[in-house]
Amino acid sequence: MAKASDQEIISYLGEHLPYELLMLRYTRSLINRDQQFLDWNAFYESFAVHARNLYHFFIDRDGRKNMTITAMTSGFDLSRPIHIDVIIDKLNEQVVHKGKSRAKIPLEKIDITIAEQIFDWLESRVSPFEQTIKLEYRSHWRPELSDLSRISKSTQLPGLSHPTTSTTPSTYSGVLFTPTP
Repeated sequence: MAKASDQEIISYLGEHLPYELLMLRYTRSLINRDQQFLDWNAFYESFAVHARNLYHFFIDRDGRKNMTITAMTSGFDLSRPIHIDVIIDKLNEQVVHKGKSRAKIPLEKIDITIAEQIFDWLESRVSPFEQTIKLEYRSHWRPELSDLSRISKSTQLPGLSHPTTSTTPSTYSGVLFTPTP
């Protein structure tokens, strides 16, 4: 990637990175609940996407369009345990790519225990990241936007005139989620 501009870094710190962390935390909380398997799969897929995005950020993977952690930090340790790479490789095979080597046997699939390992590793990277943000960018880091306890169920998305949760009763038919008239 070409060197990130100050505005791109500020935008990433103030919006994009907090969103990735928020969604990782939120989807992790949802995959730890008993629920209908299609809901679980949808939440797990979202968890996998955000975990993969954060993994690439924390290892400074430059994919020409990716924001690099080294653009905004000084002295951040990019190392990681090899088992984290193995988990991400499995996650890529099972969720993100439609490969021929996708696991078919439940014991070969990523489960909650393995998802927790990648979650814990990603969470362990946040504090070192915060401590190494370059001085000129520190005031733009918005960790409060990734704090689940600060998010209200009626929080509005930017640009929308209605809350993200409906006050209309709804039903779940087992196939489709339909608002009740």
